[in-house]
Amino acid sequence: MGSQRGRWLLLFSNDKRVKGDLSRNVAIAGIFIIWSFIIFLPFYRAPEIPALPVDGNGHLFKVYKLMQDGWKPWINDWYTGYPFLKYYPPLSYLVAAFFGKILGTPIRGLAITLTLFSLIGVVSLYKLTKNVPLSLLYPTLLAHSPIVTIEGAYPRLCALLAAPAFILGAKLILEGNAKEVTLGSMLVSIVLLTHHSALLPLVVLVGVLYLRKMPSAHNIVRAIGIILVLTAFFYVPFILDYRYSNFFTITKYPYLFEYTSKKLGEIILSKYFFLMIPLLLTLFLSVRKTIRHLALVVALMLLATGYYSPVRSFYNLPLLSKMLPYRWLDVLPLVLVLGSSEVKRKSIVKITAVALIIAITLALPYSIGGMPKDYLELAKFLKDEKGRDWRFYVVPAVAPYSYLPALTGKLSLNGWYHEGSPADREYFRMMHILCKVNYGQDNHLAEHYLLPYATRFLITTLQSPVPEPYKYVGKIGKFRIYEANTSFFTPVDLLIVGKFYDFPYRYIYMPSLTDVPHGVSTVMYLGEPKKSEEKTLLEFVKEGGTLIVIPERAGEFLGTKSVLIAMPNVTGFAPFVYEGKTWYGPVFQGNLTPIIKVGNYTLIGFRDVGKGHIYFIGGNLLFHSLYWNSSKELNRIFSLAKNKNVSLGYRDFMISDTRFSATITSTSRATIIVSIAYYPYWKVYIDGKEVKVWRDYRTGLMVVSIPGGIHKIEGVYRDPFINLRYYSLLGWMLAGAYVLTKRKKTGKIKPMRPLSGPDR
Repeated sequence: MGSQRGRWLLLFSNDKRVKGDLSRNVAIAGIFIIWSFIIFLPFYRAPEIPALPVDGNGHLFKVYKLMQDGWKPWINDWYTGYPFLKYYPPLSYLVAAFFGKILGTPIRGLAITLTLFSLIGVVSLYKLTKNVPLSLLYPTLLAHSPIVTIEGAYPRLCALLAAPAFILGAKLILEGNAKEVTLGSMLVSIVLLTHHSALLPLVVLVGVLYLRKMPSAHNIVRAIGIILVLTAFFYVPFILDYRYSNFFTITKYPYLFEYTSKKLGEIILSKYFFLMIPLLLTLFLSVRKTIRHLALVVALMLLATGYYSPVRSFYNLPLLSKMLPYRWLDVLPLVLVLGSSEVKRKSIVKITAVALIIAITLALPYSIGGMPKDYLELAKFLKDEKGRDWRFYVVPAVAPYSYLPALTGKLSLNGWYHEGSPADREYFRMMHILCKVNYGQDNHLAEHYLLPYATRFLITTLQSPVPEPYKYVGKIGKFRIYEANTSFFTPVDLLIVGKFYDFPYRYIYMPSLTDVPHGVSTVMYLGEPKKSEEKTLLEFVKEGGTLIVIPERAGEFLGTKSVLIAMPNVTGFAPFVYEGKTWYGPVFQGNLTPIIKVGNYTLIGFRDVGKGHIYFIGGNLLFHSLYWNSSKELNRIFSLAKNKNVSLGYRDFMISDTRFSATITSTSRATIIVSIAYYPYWKVYIDGKEVKVWRDYRTGLMVVSIPGGIHKIEGVYRDPFINLRYYSLLGWMLAGAYVLTKRKKTGKIKPMRPLSGPDR
């Protein structure tokens, strides 16, 4: 090309001032394409239903889902519903689904995607280094890394494969003209839309290796504006709805912090790191040029030690607190390759790179097999079962089972990317309860999660107890199958508000109260109601409701005064002692009809208000029953709750990703749990009229009120951010057109300055 605007597109030109030899460029391009195909050959040769490592089948399901139904903002296949790709960058999945649709299978689409991202990275790295062996070495290292062979973290792998494009893009932004800034912003956006955890290490890398002077403020502002437009369809909803996600702050979970950190010896003695040592040694051939790279290597390894690091307090910082420590090592191969390109002795570097490519390929081989026979037979069994108003759950809940919805067409309580699940906290509470059941500690709590979750089939590979409602129906290979009667809509009479305790009863829970759902007959308040809540509670009681108040301290609540005393022992109750010491609890004075008295005080009493009753329970009796594991005391408390025994049935049930509907028959007005996770963009209609949706903080599911009789219920998920996809697509089209459009210029064309360093 005869103009400056074309020269940064000549990625294979060795001389930045001339076009370069066409045959040489074609040969290098051919090598890059062929090698990017070869290193991911196991994915091309994999069976249609592959057994991928750890996270792999979870990622593959997302590709399948996109191929089948497109990018719906919500899917019901996983957990109890899931905002699809809202909290996980979507680009690699979209590319894989596109090619998978053409080639017919998700795994082939994934294979092409890995090759394509490898090619983007190789070409960008060659543009940065002008070194073919080093450019080929980088994706070879990644293709045989634990990210592929152990984790199966393919979107993260794609982001790292394309990481050189991020570096090239950042350099164009820092040093380029308007078109170069636009191209650089597009390259940076590719990585940002592929995996967000790659951003922080890459920003550190760019800052340490390439930021030698203050960049142009004009370029930075322009780049930020372009990147915001190109990535808005993902990052705007991600940021605005982040409060609904469940990302770990790792320092709050010491076991997770320790598990995701690497001991220094563990890093150095790993086979993967051992193969990179020759590359590390080459940096010492030109220490003056590679000192930044060496310092960065040390810093990355130090950060990766995390829990074991002398700088572990850094992980209390907001950004670092979301970063799993071992992922700092993800950019280590890139730092070593970039550093080696700075070494003066080019022949030694090239020989080392070629030798390492051969050594890595031979020393770290891997292949991909198929799913076992019993897995496929289980999928067939589930597929043949009628209806879609139920879920299955396979425990232990590991990633391969998250692919079963693709083979069965049924809803699953399994999934793989819990951070995006709106009911994640409640789901993990259920898993903890199930673990206790597996060890023979069935406290009758598990059924109050599994049944509202409409879990018809509980499938386990463990020879251990299961929750009581589930009955053994058969075995397929290692899978033991249990079944229970379930319903997609569960009526509840009891609402618990205030402090959270898990009880073996059916109820919904809210931490605070604004209103009481119609159909609730009893409210149990654990703790002390706020003044703003007292008004709502009194109105509920006046209309015929039952209120049970269980305070933990002295005070005046709802017109009744309580005082704190040292509790004497009471006939029919366990001893009132705590770890051998005096037990203190509130008791009541004044206007109550006593049920149980303690001296001149009321321990349990009530008073009538309007058409309803308010029960007051003192002595910290609820905690007392849990402390002594007294089901007798607990039953005495819960026996005060009024039970309407609503009979509920439904027909004409339909569920898709963003809709559900059914015709419900109820003997009276009722509050029901709908077996879909609460999310603010769900709208529910009864007979065409929108009704309020509450969140049950015990299960994380939606709660609505329905009138008695026969009524049609419909739910629709409406994503307010859906149009951002089209705006970002338009942004990509305009940016691409601007970069590729030629503009006539007059006068002498100045050669493009080098991006960094001397011409090589």
